[in-house]
Amino acid sequence: MPEVLKIDLQNPDKSLITKAVHILEEGGIIAYPTETFYGLGADG
Repeated sequence: MPEVLKIDLQNPDKSLITKAVHILEEGGIIAYPTETFYGLGADG
């Protein structure tokens, strides 16, 4: 099931960043918004 992590760009919560890193390390994919589209992040 997808999980939404809302990270405040002005005051990011280190535990949420760590969680996103663990998702990538476990072969997961993250999506993140940019000014024009959503990017996908993966660890190959």
